[in-house]
Formats: sequence, C-alpha cells, structure tokens
Amino acid sequence: MVLLGVVNIFYIILKPDFDPFLTLFFYSIPANTAISVFPHEPIVVYYGKYHNLLLIALISGASTLIAGFLDHTVFTPLLNYPKFSGYKRNTIYQKAIFYFDKFPFWTIVIAAFSPIPFWPVKMLSFSYNYPLRKYLSAVLVGRFPRYYLLAAFGSVTLIPNWIIWLIFVAFLMGALYDWIRVKKNSSGNNSNKEIEN
Repeated sequence: MVLLGVVNIFYIILKPDFDPFLTLFFYSIPANTAISVFPHEPIVVYYGKYHNLLLIALISGASTLIAGFLDHTVFTPLLNYPKFSGYKRNTIYQKAIFYFDKFPFWTIVIAAFSPIPFWPVKMLSFSYNYPLRKYLSAVLVGRFPRYYLLAAFGSVTLIPNWIIWLIFVAFLMGALYDWIRVKKNSSGNNSNKEIEN
C-alpha cells in the first residue's frame, strides 16, 4: 500500500498529464485504508482545481470502497480473534461500543463525512463485527459528499498549488510522527513487560 501511494504521488506531481483519474483512483486506495499516512484531503482539493467535481467524488468514492473492503476483510477477523480481544474488557472501549451500538450506521456516516479522525470509528465497527455491506454503504454515504465538497473548495478558492503541497507535507509528517510515536510506545511497553518478567 505504501508503494502504491508513493508511486501515485510521483505521477500526480511529476507527470500530471498521465491519466489523472487513474492516478487519483490508485492513490485514493492507500490514502483511505485504516492505517495510512497518506492524506486524501489536499489531493482532492488539488484535483478540484482542474477536473470535474462529480468525477472526482465518484472515483475517490470507488477507491474508498475498495479500501473499506480490504480493511473490513483484514481487521474484522483480527480484532475479533479470541487471543486479541482482551481490549473488549476495557471500560473506555465498552462505553464507546455502547454508544456506537445505538446508531452504528449514522456514526460511521458522520465520522466519514466530518474532519474528525475516522480510524477510531472504523476500528469500532470492525471490532463490533458490523456487516460489510452496511459498513461500505455508510462509508460511501459519508465520504462521497466530503470528496465533492473538498473538490469544490479547490475549484472555488483556486488555492495556490504550493500551499496545497505544503498542507500535504504537513499532514504526511503529522501522520508519520504519530506512527513513530505509537511504535516507540508499544516497543517501550514490551521492554517493560520483559523486565518485569
């Protein structure tokens, strides 16, 4: 997935004339997986400056369905595997799942549409074993208008490209920083457990 994201960023920046919709399609898959460092927002805004808004939303939506299918296929069995499901006894998780259970479809739609981080709701829905078809439907209902509005923002504001790429780099660095921090914390916890044993 990382290689797919990097290759398509290369094409977006250095070969913009090479089938832009194909590039958007293949970039949007890794950009919308549950664990991703690639931001989709600046790219959709960038595309909105040059291309049809409805096509951008449709192509990004189709890619998101593929990413959602892959996520659901991998994470649902993993998060519900008995050896890994100890987290379900956690009080915070139990409260979150209590509220999620009331309106799972609309919780996913709102999280998919809004600027809040989407991955916690994704993980909740996978651990809840929310059905694939309903999950993908909710993701599309939330993401499609989000993509359209982001592209429309790029179309209307005509924000300079250098600002879009600066935002892209900032998002990317933030995601990488979070990923490194989580890796350090998990390796630190593992070391502490080994010392205790």
